[in-house]
Amino acid sequence: MLLEEIKKVCIEYAQKPACQNELGTLTFSQLWQRAGRLAGHLRGSQAPVAVVGGKQPGMLVAFLACLMGQRAYVPIDSSFPGSRVLQYVELTRADMVIAFEPVEDCPVPVMDGAALDCVCSDDGLEECC
Repeated sequence: MLLEEIKKVCIEYAQKPACQNELGTLTFSQLWQRAGRLAGHLRGSQAPVAVVGGKQPGMLVAFLACLMGQRAYVPIDSSFPGSRVLQYVELTRADMVIAFEPVEDCPVPVMDGAALDCVCSDDGLEECC
């Protein structure tokens, strides 16, 4: 039900900003499309996905992708020390980490979250951090 409501918003406000930062704007349409692509990679497991970051637009993409892929979303603040991040990963039994900051010695696969932070600049071109 929640996913259907989010989908309605993404369709209704497709070209409106879902998130803005210093690089540009992530529209609702882009949010939905990117989350759908990421969700495809998340399917096949029911384990939580740990997401290490802050206020990056990609955090929204990761949250929505986890919802689409029926995976628990475990947000972890990137300001936490590495040992604490690893503790959360182990405690939640996450089998994947999406990281917007480097995570050292992680016992599970780590996906670089930078690709999720692509936004449309004012000239309409996509830029990635």
